[in-house]
Amino acid sequence: MAKEERRVGYGLPTLLAIGVHVLVLLVTALRWPDTDADPSSSAVVQATLVTTETATDQAQRAKEAQARAAANQEAEQAQEQEQEQERQRQSEAEEAARQQAEAEALARREAEQQAREEALKQAKAEAERRAEEAARQAQLREEQAEQRRQEEASQQAERQRQEEARRKAEEEAKRKAEAEAKRKAEEEAKRKA
Repeated sequence: MAKEERRVGYGLPTLLAIGVHVLVLLVTALRWPDTDADPSSSAVVQATLVTTETATDQAQRAKEAQARAAANQEAEQAQEQEQEQERQRQSEAEEAARQQAEAEALARREAEQQAREEALKQAKAEAERRAEEAARQAQLREEQAEQRRQEEASQQAERQRQEEARRKAEEEAKRKAEAEAKRKAEEEAKRKA
C-alpha cells in the first residue's frame, strides 16, 4: 500500500510542476529584454503559471484523496479479512479442541471398559482357580478318607485273622491238653489194673 501511495502520490505532479517552472524560466529568460515593452505577456505567463499550478494542485489533491480512500478501503478490507481469518482460526482451534476432547473421552471410556473387562476376566479366572483348588482339595480329602477306610478295614481284617488264629491255637492247645490228659489217665488206669 505504501508503494501505491508513492506511485499515485507526488511523483508525476512534482515532475509536472518542475517542468512548468523550467518552462516559465526559459520563456522569461528568452523574453527578458521585451519585458518592459510588453508587460501583458508577463502577466499572461504568470496567469498561465498560476492556472497550471492550481489545476495541478487540484488534480494532485483529488488523486491524493482517491489514494487515501483506496488505501483506507484496502486497509479496512485487509483488517476485515484478517478478523475473518482470525475468527476462522479460532473456530478451527475450538473445533480441534472439541474433537480432541471427544477423542480423549472416548479413549478414556474405552480404557475404562477394557479395565473392567480385564478385571472381570481376572475375577472369573480367580474364581475358576479357587473352584478347581477346592475340588482338588475335596478329591484329595476323599482319597485320604478312602485310604484311611481301606487301612482300617485291612487292620480290622488283620485283627480278626489274628484273633481267629489265636482262638484256633487255643482250641488246638486245649484239645491237645485234653487228649494228653486222657492218654495219661488211660495209662494210669492200665497201670493200676
